[in-house]
Amino acid sequence: MIDNLFIFSNNLLNALFVAVLGILVAFVLGEALRRLLRGLLGDPFAYFAANLLRLAVAIWTIKIILDISGAAGLAVILVTVLTGAFALGSERFASDILAGVKLFTTRPYTVGDHVSLGTHEGKVSEITLANTILQGVYGDHILIRNADVMDNTIINYSLEEGRMISVLVPLPTGEDLEIAFQSITEELKNFSDMKNPPYTPSVTCEEISYGYAKLQVRAFVKEKLDHGPDKARLMIEAVAALKKNGIALKN
Repeated sequence: MIDNLFIFSNNLLNALFVAVLGILVAFVLGEALRRLLRGLLGDPFAYFAANLLRLAVAIWTIKIILDISGAAGLAVILVTVLTGAFALGSERFASDILAGVKLFTTRPYTVGDHVSLGTHEGKVSEITLANTILQGVYGDHILIRNADVMDNTIINYSLEEGRMISVLVPLPTGEDLEIAFQSITEELKNFSDMKNPPYTPSVTCEEISYGYAKLQVRAFVKEKLDHGPDKARLMIEAVAALKKNGIALKN
């Protein structure tokens, strides 16, 4: 029995040694890969690739532990897995990792991009192996699991030169719509630096109800996180153009 205990203890020590060595190798190789790819892919995806390499080394280390240590190695692995499971706090961590791999290979967005991920919108502040973190309009940090990202629609506004904003201006049907269109369009010629087609301001009307024509005033502005001030300025200039030409805004 003592002999068996000695063998088990020896195998346990071997497993611990291999585990520690595997951790060191994973750290060193991951850091080397991160430094190598940082100039080519940028920090976010360099970190991502480094974490993938560390994960691969961890799996390889587990295989070695099982091969050389048997039951003792299995005990070490079980303790490690249980500890990791509590630390990760998510039973869907594997799906997040797979989704993260797909994000890494397809690269639909990167840090600094203004995106919409499902129902969340903001600027990408960090991309990890399992999560994407957005900075919202009001400065809040939104952590989204990569599996949820891939399950929803991804819109990257930063891929376009500008973004269309619009405001609704109700106009009494007794007023001249043609003059209203012309006055607003003329007033908005210098609204934005984006003046070339298809980014020129425009006015449309798709509905007339309750004695009012609902004018949709549209313009393009440079991409940013918060377009609230631009919309307010668009409304002010559109209303000012109508008043300047003697067009009333109420019956």
